[in-house]
Amino acid sequence: MKIFKSTFIAFTIFLPFLASSQEVNQAPKLPMDEKGEKINYTGVVEVKGTTTATLYERALLWANTFYKIQRML
Repeated sequence: MKIFKSTFIAFTIFLPFLASSQEVNQAPKLPMDEKGEKINYTGVVEVKGTTTATLYERALLWANTFYKIQRML
């Protein structure tokens, strides 16, 4: 019983060292502005056969649907 107790104590002491030996994942580099304060996404997506008015209506519909919960608060 004494061997089991000492083995258990040794295992519980060294277990945190074994668990913390995992690699830390690095976050991907994000496109920042000149000052490095804000993330800056830019790009143009061409949608053939659609007018700007239709694209605006689609974006407005998406925003009103997506942010519906926040408007209720």
